[in-house]
Amino acid sequence: MLDRYEEAILAFKKAISISPESPYYHSYLAANYFLTGREKKAQAEIAKVMEIDPKFSSEACRTGELYKDEDYLNRLIDAMRKAGLPERPPLKMPDKPSLDNDQGDINLEAEAVTEVIEIIDDNIKQRVSFGVCVFSNLSASSSVDISPIN
Repeated sequence: MLDRYEEAILAFKKAISISPESPYYHSYLAANYFLTGREKKAQAEIAKVMEIDPKFSSEACRTGELYKDEDYLNRLIDAMRKAGLPERPPLKMPDKPSLDNDQGDINLEAEAVTEVIEIIDDNIKQRVSFGVCVFSNLSASSSVDISPIN
């Protein structure tokens, strides 16, 4: 099996010489390095992957490749992760906090919160109005239960 990994290393090096910006080739080279005990080289390849595409992940390798042997693919993906490749792409975070972002998500959320507050406010006003009406209709001689309304 070790001979096959060495063949794969040579094949991925050749592929990288043709297409040096492929995060896939560097990831698979890293996996093969890791599986042959060359962890430092594997980590260096993963560092190149992250320079090429900071959003790249082992998830991309899993969804982008079709292998007859699922166990082999799992071994490669596991080796990539152990060499430092993230399992999933990082969450998109804004460069700085802003209320005016491109997608308008914050504005939509603010509108939704405002709408909920208005509904709650209207509901409270209705309960208070109902309570005032009931209370004013009672005669002065009646006993009144002023427990909270749930």
